[in-house]
Amino acid sequence: MSIKTVKPNIDQTAEAKRDLLKLKLNDPDCRVYFGLYYNPYGENRTDYAWSPPKGVFNFHTDPVVLIGKEYWDTLGGTGFYEKVLAIAEDVGAKTRLLVGALNK
Repeated sequence: MSIKTVKPNIDQTAEAKRDLLKLKLNDPDCRVYFGLYYNPYGENRTDYAWSPPKGVFNFHTDPVVLIGKEYWDTLGGTGFYEKVLAIAEDVGAKTRLLVGALNK
């Protein structure tokens, strides 16, 4: 998987696609993905609206593009996205308590 920022530029996207195509050519049975760990525009793939890399991949329909929940569940299995969110929520709560204690 080529993991990118949620708003990749066209150069990064094109280079990632070349790399993925080379991997697939070398091993036709491997699974390759272009991954964005979250969608800043909403929960649904069709909400994705960053236009610069859209000439390289169709972010709304291309099966190799994974965004948000699809990304996390592909990495860790069904339900992994929810586990990551729960961990983040727990760590955030503990961090807020620690920061609050430091500010007293």
